[in-house]
Amino acid sequence: MIRSPNKQYGSESDIAGTAKSSALESNITLRKNERKRKHGEELTDMFQDFKDDIKGTLQTWKLEFEQELKNLNKLFVNDIKEELNKLSSNTNDLKREVAGISRDFSVIKEEFLSLRSSVEFTSTQYDDMNTKLSAFSNDIKKIKAMETELIEVRNQCRALQEILNINDQRDRLLNLEFVGVPETKEEDLHDLTMKIAQAANVTINSCDIIQANRVSPRVKMQGRTRTIVVKFRSRLIKDNIFSGARKNRITTKTLDIPGNPVPVFVNEHLTPYNKTLLKKLKAVAKDKAIQYVWTKNGRIYSRKNNLSPAVHIQTEEDIVKLK
Repeated sequence: MIRSPNKQYGSESDIAGTAKSSALESNITLRKNERKRKHGEELTDMFQDFKDDIKGTLQTWKLEFEQELKNLNKLFVNDIKEELNKLSSNTNDLKREVAGISRDFSVIKEEFLSLRSSVEFTSTQYDDMNTKLSAFSNDIKKIKAMETELIEVRNQCRALQEILNINDQRDRLLNLEFVGVPETKEEDLHDLTMKIAQAANVTINSCDIIQANRVSPRVKMQGRTRTIVVKFRSRLIKDNIFSGARKNRITTKTLDIPGNPVPVFVNEHLTPYNKTLLKKLKAVAKDKAIQYVWTKNGRIYSRKNNLSPAVHIQTEEDIVKLK
């Protein structure tokens, strides 16, 4: 079985009380609503003020930011301009340097071209000189070969001259020279030769004299008499007269020749080469204090002193070697 809900019913006093309560609540609600409305307006005003403050602050920040941005922009632009000016100046300097380098390069290029031309010219000259040196080297080789041949020919010629000189001197082994005998128109050279032999303490006959002649010197000197060359029959007679004449001083007075006495010298009949060699040896002997110089059988000798050995002089080289 279903029960219906309980229904409540109030009395008049309750209704009156309820009405009062309702009125009171209405007043409270109105007051609350008024307070709420005032509070809401205050909040609205406060929010509006806050908004205004925020806007003002933001506007101030915006202005300050814009000013800072302008200042920064100005500084940045000035810095950029300054850097651009520096860059422009550096660019101008660089352009000038490049222009200078370009001029220097042009000069260097000209010098290089000139140097190249000089090198090419020098190379050509070097090639020519190399060719000439090669030809000169060949000429030197030829000259050296010719010098070698010339030395050989000279040695051969010297050897031949020595042989000829030896042979010529051998042909003169029987000859003597009488130097310083005055000449007369009717002189008898055979008789004069016998007188010289007698002065040398050597006795000879006319038949011991093969030939006697006066010989003109190669270089004629005024007032100098011609030499008498006598060829004897034997070498012994010639050697005896030669050694005797050295021991006994012979003059024109000894030979009964009128006039003031003049020395008469008896020498071996040397070849022209040996005469020149003997003359040079005597000149060197004075400088080097060589005491003895003489000839024997057509040979030339020297000796430094009594304790030194005799040296046979055959060539000028032998004279150079003397000490």
